[in-house]
Order: sequence, then C-alpha cells, then structure tokens
Amino acid sequence: MGDLSDGGPMTEQQIRPNLHASAEKHLGSGPTAEHLDQEPAPRWDFFISYASADEPWAEWVAWQLEATGLRVMLRAWYFVPGANWIDLMRQGVSKSDRVIVLLSHAYLNSIYNQTEWRVVWAADPSGEKRKLVPLRIEGCEPPELLHQLVSVDLFDVDQHTARKLLLPVAHDKREKPVTEPPFPGNNKREKPVTEPPFPSGPITLPPQTRDKLESPAPGPADPPEPPNSISGSPGRWIRRRRVQVAFVLVLALLAGAVVWLILRPTGDPACRSQGTEVSLSWIDGECVGYSARDFKFGEGGDRDTDPPSLSEVQEKIFAQNSCAEKLRDISNQRRPFVTLIYFSALTRPREAGRDWAKGSVAELTGMLTWQRHLNVIREDKGACEPNDRRERSDDLPILRVVVANGGSEMKYASEVVKRQIIPFATRRENGVLGVIGMDRSTAATEQAIRELGRKKIPVIATSLTGDGMKEFSPLYFQMAPENERQALLVAMYAIKNKKNRVSVYYPRKSGDNTADAMPDIDNRYLYTLVRDLRNEIGKTSARSVDNRSLTLDLRGWNSELTDRELQAWLRSECAKQNTDDLIFYAGWGDDFGDFLDGMENCLDKEKEGLFVLGDDSVSYYVTGNAGKDDGNVTFRYVSMGAPVALARESCSFGTLDSYYQQGKAPLASSNALREFCTRLNDMYEKTGVERPGTLWPDENIGLSYDAVKVFVDAVHTTHGEIDIDKIVRAVSQEPREGATGTRDFRVSQTSTDRQLTIIRVNRQDHDIPRPGPPGESRIDAEENDSEPCKFAIVGIQPRTVDCYGNPVEPLGG
Repeated sequence: MGDLSDGGPMTEQQIRPNLHASAEKHLGSGPTAEHLDQEPAPRWDFFISYASADEPWAEWVAWQLEATGLRVMLRAWYFVPGANWIDLMRQGVSKSDRVIVLLSHAYLNSIYNQTEWRVVWAADPSGEKRKLVPLRIEGCEPPELLHQLVSVDLFDVDQHTARKLLLPVAHDKREKPVTEPPFPGNNKREKPVTEPPFPSGPITLPPQTRDKLESPAPGPADPPEPPNSISGSPGRWIRRRRVQVAFVLVLALLAGAVVWLILRPTGDPACRSQGTEVSLSWIDGECVGYSARDFKFGEGGDRDTDPPSLSEVQEKIFAQNSCAEKLRDISNQRRPFVTLIYFSALTRPREAGRDWAKGSVAELTGMLTWQRHLNVIREDKGACEPNDRRERSDDLPILRVVVANGGSEMKYASEVVKRQIIPFATRRENGVLGVIGMDRSTAATEQAIRELGRKKIPVIATSLTGDGMKEFSPLYFQMAPENERQALLVAMYAIKNKKNRVSVYYPRKSGDNTADAMPDIDNRYLYTLVRDLRNEIGKTSARSVDNRSLTLDLRGWNSELTDRELQAWLRSECAKQNTDDLIFYAGWGDDFGDFLDGMENCLDKEKEGLFVLGDDSVSYYVTGNAGKDDGNVTFRYVSMGAPVALARESCSFGTLDSYYQQGKAPLASSNALREFCTRLNDMYEKTGVERPGTLWPDENIGLSYDAVKVFVDAVHTTHGEIDIDKIVRAVSQEPREGATGTRDFRVSQTSTDRQLTIIRVNRQDHDIPRPGPPGESRIDAEENDSEPCKFAIVGIQPRTVDCYGNPVEPLGG
C-alpha cells in the first residue's frame, strides 16, 4: 500500500501530492490535472470559477483584470446558448494559466462549481505554482483543501480597496518594499552597567488584600511536641498514630477499589481482541472495533429479525475469509490478496425496531456475493466449492472482508478509526484497499472520513447522500448523488404531476418549536435534504409547466414525541392535505412505518391524486415489510438502485439472463446487472444464506456489490498492483457499468450523474409488478397502476425521463 506505514497524522500535501493529478481526472476526455503544466501557451491568463448567484462579482473581477491587459475566461461572456458548457469548462480550466475561485455560501453549496477548482488543486496542492487563487466575497469557511492557500477577502470593503487587494494578487506581485529595509544588526543594544529594573508596573491590590498585607503578621505558631517529649502526652500520640494508620488503610482500600473497577471484566465476555484479525473495545455498553473471523457483531440482538440475520451473514463472510486464506496459500502470489473493510453501525440502538440491521445485512450480502465469486477453489467442497457454471476468476483478486462496528448510530466511528482501523489498514501485509459502508452522515462519521483520508485510505459510501461529505477527504467517493439532486427530483415530480404544494414531513431540531424549524444541523442527511428542498422548490417558477410553480409547506414534528403521539399528530395533519399536494417524507427509514400508519387516510386518496413519497432512506423499510399487510397500502419512494429492484424475482433467482435472451427482460438489463443477478443466486445456493421474504432483491445489495466492483475493477486495471495512488487513479479515470447503473467519478466524487428513480409499491405485495419490455410505446406511467416505475432524473445536466429513457416534462420535454 505504498508508504502507508509511516506514523503520525499527515497533512493534505502529504495525502496526495501527485495522486489527484490523475485521480481527479474529472473533466472527461479533456486534459487531466497532471497535464495542465504541459499545455501550450494558454489563451487565457485566468479562468474564473463562480456560482451563478455571484455572476455580478465575477464580471466585476473579470473587468478589473482585463483592464490591466490580462485575458480572462468567464462563463457569462463565453457560454452562449447552444454551447456545450462541459466542453467550455474543460477548455477554460486547461487553457488558463491560473484559476480564480470566488468563494461564497452559494459556491460552497453547489455540486458543479467545485469540480473546476479541484482539478487545478490536484496539479498544485501545495500552492507553490499559485495556480489557484481563492477570493472570498462573503464571510464563509473555505473548503478544507483550500485552507492552506492564502485567500484575499473582497467583502466589507469599498470598490477602491477591493481593486487594490485584487490586482497585486492577479499579477502575482510580491509585497517588496520600495526602499532598502534598515540593517537589523544596527539595533543591537549594549549590556547595561546597572541592574535593569524589574519589568513590571506597580501592582494594584484590592483594599481587603492590601489591608491584610499592611497589618502586622502574627507570630509563628508553636511547633508540635515530638512523640518522645517529656512534656507531651503518650495517649495523645497513640491516638494520632491510630488515626494516621486508619487513614492510610482507607486510602489503600480506595485505590484497590479503583484498580478493581478498571480491571474487572465488563460487558460481553466475548468482546475481547484476538490477535490482529479481531480488535475489540467495550465502550459504554457497546462492543466496537473490527473482526475478520469468529466474533460477530450484533449477535443475540437480531434474533427476532427476518432472515437473513446480521449474525448469519457475518458467519458466511468469515467462512469466505477462510477460503481466501487457503487461496492465498495455494496461489503462490499469482493473484493479489486484498482486504475491504465494511464499516457501519452494528450495535442495536435503544428502542429500535426488529429490522434495525436490515441495511447492514443487505450491504454485507452484496460483499458476500463478490467473495463467493472470487474465492472459489477448484475441486473443493463446502464454502469454497465452485459453481455449476465454472466461472473463471483467475485474473481477479482474492477478497477478504473485515467487518467493523462504529457503535450505535456511528457515535464511536472516529475512535474506532483512529485506534483500530488505521493501525490495521496501514500494515502493508493486510492488503487493505479501502473502506465501504459508513452508514449515517453524523459528526463522528465525518471525522472518521477525515481521519481515513489523512492516512490515504479510500472510502466508498454506499448509501450516504448528505451534501458536502466529499469535503472531508479527497479519497472519499459516494455511490449516490448528494441530496441536492434528490430535492430537484421531488420538485420536478411535483411539477410534472401539476401539484401546487409540496408538504415536507421531517423531525425538527429538539427544542425548536418555530414554524419553519429545521432538522438538527448535526444530522447532515436530514438537514441538507430539507434545506435543498427549500432551495429547489423556490426555483420552480423558472421551470414551471402550464405556468405552474410550487410552494413549500414545512411540517416538522417534535422529535421527542412517542410513536402514539406522532401518529395522532400525523392524522391531524393529513386532514389538512388536499389532492393538489405532494406529501414528501424526509426522515429515517426506522420511522417510516409510524409515518404511514399516521397518514393512513391520505394513502386512501391516491386514486384522487394525493401522492405520498418517501425519501431514499425508506428502501430498507420497503424490502423489509413487503407482503406483510392485508390492506391496500400504496406509496412511492426514491430509489438509488432501481435497476436491481425492478429486475424483481428474476434477479433473486438468477433467471434474468434467460429472460433477456428470450426478449422478456424488464426494462433495459445491462450486462453488469445480469452478471450480478447470476452471482447473487449462486451465493444464496452455495452459502446457504436464507433468502429474504421479498421476491425482489434489496437495492442496497446492488449498491454494495457495485462499491466492491469499483475496487475489483481498479485492481484489474493496475494488473494486481496494490498501490493506493494507482488504485484511486483507476477509480477516477473512467466510467464503469454496475448492477445499479453506470458510475462515473471523473466529474464528481459523489456520482452526480447517477439516475434517481421514483417507484410505486404496495405493502401487501411480495414482488414489484413486472414492467413492460423496453421500447414499448406506453401511456403516462401515473395512469398505469401496473407500472411501478414512475419518474426519473439523470445526467450531469439533469434530465427528467421515464424509466425507458424517454424524455418527459419538465426537464426533458
């Protein structure tokens, strides 16, 4: 793993002085960061990167620069209607000497602008060549990677002062004085002849203290009589001695009690480290750390869940780790031995429902599917037994999976990373490629990502969507777009269906009872989702259909309500909704069942046009509760991996490939999706993992499978060389097809162009209705209850489409 073994925290310069020269080849087929220095004489001296809201600032800066003879590339002046803005952006960055970044809150909240400066930063991370010039036009905090660069503040000053601050920086002028500075040696002082005065002014004391100091001091107290003094009393001495002995004994007992409290066995006696493959700690009643064999997190806490259980899937992963060890011994290093760490919240939270671990089980199942494919041993029986198709994997790595627990809701994630994961991952012999999972967007998770980035350990988050997570590490990648894209999807879906209002239900910050109270800002996922909805719905007047625009209706509930109180409140709110509304749930999947129960009367109005839509977190709930309701409970949810869900039972049972050959495959089935479905069925058959109750696979199995595929493809690209710089470069260089769609990290670390889909389900159904084959002329999906796929958004420049790729209003018409 290159130079991972050196100790101590690393600076951003040490993280990747040349890594991102290719790793952030974000501008497609255009010049990469490492080629910026090799370009011929540029057409422009400066390219200005700015948010659309800051265009007046950008034009003012550009005008000042051009007035001094400099050449400036500005979107407002060159990006005319009909121009390909991505192409022009490539040219602007690659053919400019330097890039000015106008830092503002709008800029930092934008997905697209940050691509421009990141490519240039990668070519000059230390700032030595001054390729990147940050100008703050608002009092905002620069991104972490820009902290080391000196920025200039243009806000809160007049125009003349701003010009004086701007032009020396633009012309790269040094602050050299006009005249020669005086020689510092002439200021040498001679040693004084007399003692210097004490370097302190007169001390002023409070009157009470001054009075005490000025009053006569009392005489010295009489010294105590020695024990053998003739005038002393032997009885008094003996009593003193007894008191001293008793005091010493009490201290000894207290010290012993403290030592016993520290060393006594606590918690689960199984929570003990076992060599380098199992490292565990007991913290506040939770067993956290990592395990590659034997110890299973959550064991005993998930016995009432539906199959497969968290304990069962870990057991199968550890069996595959044994296969990996055998293969390493017999392969004679022909195949690289690699390790991926799955990191999630694997302690059952208090008052959690029965399906608290469903998400982790699905993600581990995706990783197990890859292990089962990669760790086959010919002529072996049992866990390592070849499948019937004899798929060859001789040119692919051998895979070990380490399972790590960051505690309930990831509250100990940072501690586990620093104390356990980093020491394990930075040992070259362990072959760690990176970390997958990460669970919730909490402050502890953010710090964990930052710590991993400092040690050059890549992270691929399977389901995180909170805005701005990429700012914590240049080696952080996300399988799903940020919340800004989901908010746009919701707004466009409401406009497409001619709604007037979007009512957003979410848990508001505890203690804040104001009408527009937001979620807790420490909950990055919910806070940024509600904030982005507010922003996107506010822009809808420019994207209206039939001259419609939307209003936002924030309905935050008190997060301290009991389940019964919450349902009562939801029933009262439901009575205020009408068919011109779109009801959007922005919460955690754990609470979605209570939300549906409280919204029962609104769900009954679907035929009248009242839609209930859940955010992307409810996919766990959907697969965990399908077929468990006798009533007709229909709703919609945002899917991040729709191809896997819409492949239905033909994926779970491995028949998708035959359907495809017969021309009966649902929607457009990619090679990667058919390959995934075949391997998933093989995993169930050969490992004995019990299939879940739903007939269609959980989309999070597919997202996790695709995250592993990112690393496997990268190792294949490097011809088996486990060098993190090269691995990350391979991850970032070209798009790859996956089971859940194509992922492309060239433009963004957060899969900005990935498709998000709205799917309609009925809680009483064990399977999703079968969509028709691709290419079929179809009526509007909203008018066809047998069509589960309703609406989608895709592309760097967002387009709204149906699930067959046909453009639909408002952004595809």
